[in-house]
Amino acid sequence: MKIKQTKIVCLHFSNPICAFLCKRQRIQRNGTNAKKGMVINMKGDNTQINAVLGERVRALRIEKRITREALAERIDVSARFLADVETGKVGVSLTTLKKLCLTLNTCADHLLGISELSDKELLLTEIDSKVKKIDRKYLIDLIRVIDAFSDAVVK
Repeated sequence: MKIKQTKIVCLHFSNPICAFLCKRQRIQRNGTNAKKGMVINMKGDNTQINAVLGERVRALRIEKRITREALAERIDVSARFLADVETGKVGVSLTTLKKLCLTLNTCADHLLGISELSDKELLLTEIDSKVKKIDRKYLIDLIRVIDAFSDAVVK
């Protein structure tokens, strides 16, 4: 028996983040899953995506004690544009989204509201990014420190 393949179509082609979300979530709208073959007009959903993105960028920036100006400089945008992102007035390009993820040590899924990262996952992501910056010759020493610390706190 051959399965009939149907497409879920997003009519909002102007925003690459929206298109990414549509593919990633198999299009969700108003908290309900779309049925196969259903055509959904995603216009208007950018405001919700932008609001979630802005809230999470601002929260992570404050948590990491980075000024708006410093973050803007690191991701190659103006401080005014970053302020507009944080308030949900505008969205970001995929390039800027990637820079935000790398700078804030998080994933796009978290910034876009697709998934919730636990505090432990956020800390592990931050540890991972810091460990990647360490020269290889010091990694064995780091493993010894982690082992000693783990032995001391885990009983």
